[in-house]
Amino acid sequence: MDVLAFISILLSYIWVVQPWAAGDDLVGFICIAGALGVAVASLWRRGANPSLLGLRTDNLRTALPVYLLASFAYAGIVLLLLHGVVEVRPMKWPDPGKLLWRLGWAFMQEFCLLAFLLTRLRRLLTGDILAMVTAASLFAFFHLPNPFLTLYTLGGGLVAVWLFRRHPNLVAATVAHVSAATLVAWLLPGEITGRMRVGPTYWLLP
Repeated sequence: MDVLAFISILLSYIWVVQPWAAGDDLVGFICIAGALGVAVASLWRRGANPSLLGLRTDNLRTALPVYLLASFAYAGIVLLLLHGVVEVRPMKWPDPGKLLWRLGWAFMQEFCLLAFLLTRLRRLLTGDILAMVTAASLFAFFHLPNPFLTLYTLGGGLVAVWLFRRHPNLVAATVAHVSAATLVAWLLPGEITGRMRVGPTYWLLP
């Protein structure tokens, strides 16, 4: 029920609230906070171990290089596959003012994917592989109808859940998430990435 409630809140936000609120940050924050509240309450009620949820720093020195290498390799493979198909834009420097927002948003996504969905599905489903594939598929499902993001997050989600089983660290996962997302957002045209939009806004906004 916790997993279904979490999925329902996120889908309602993406497909109903987000286009209706027309970019109202407060409404979006309330919906995301509600989904996170369900996730945190579910994990707390079941006495989840913070270390197994990746809320730790003792393995950061080992985990961070592994996650970063995987994120750059994954983004690099995608860019190589698209080389010659689309025009790759010159690299530009990020806006420092948006860095904290990107890190916070990425942390929330990785918490939902790895600490909540993966952890809960590993208890609900038989076999870690099925739980990993299901968690990554749900993560990609939230990025419909954007075809690029759906496929990109499916692959990235599979990489993330595989690494998390061996190196459970949400800080490293967050940094890797920002790296992989930022590279394609910078280097690929908006016509390919769908300007990183999901839900009805993918169609409605220019």
